[in-house]
Amino acid sequence: MKQRRFTLVLLVANLALLVAIAWALGAPIVPQWLAADPAPDPKAPAQPTPSPRLSQALLAETWAHPLFAPARQPDPSLPGEQVPALAGLTLSGVVLSTDAKLAYLRDGNEPAHKVELGATLGSGWTLSHLTATTATFTRNAQTYTLSLPLPRLPAPPKASVITPSRTPSL
Repeated sequence: MKQRRFTLVLLVANLALLVAIAWALGAPIVPQWLAADPAPDPKAPAQPTPSPRLSQALLAETWAHPLFAPARQPDPSLPGEQVPALAGLTLSGVVLSTDAKLAYLRDGNEPAHKVELGATLGSGWTLSHLTATTATFTRNAQTYTLSLPLPRLPAPPKASVITPSRTPSL
């Protein structure tokens, strides 16, 4: 008698579960749509987002603390690369934008100073041409080009950083 009652309880529980599943699957799912955005006017021209204006002090600070240098210090100038015509000046940065055309020059360990295109240095050299990596100076029909130094990457490690696992392959 007990076993029959237990079987009956299991049968009722299974039927209730089947009815609940059938109801869940059969109930319609109504999506909740978001309100439609107003259509943009196709005749109105899209206005470009203006780039932010940075002060000259912020631009100079960028060159004083390079982002990808490990110590956030500018690359040291190599001995023997001194420019005899420009008395040890090195090109540490170039800014080419619609508003400014600047070269950042460094004299030894002094902070970098900016020179605008067409400006004349105290030694008489005039910045006559700028590219993304060079600055060309002229004086008395002489020209001299300073280039950005290309720092060398550190040597790769002798040992592999990732060691293979010692599990046997099948």
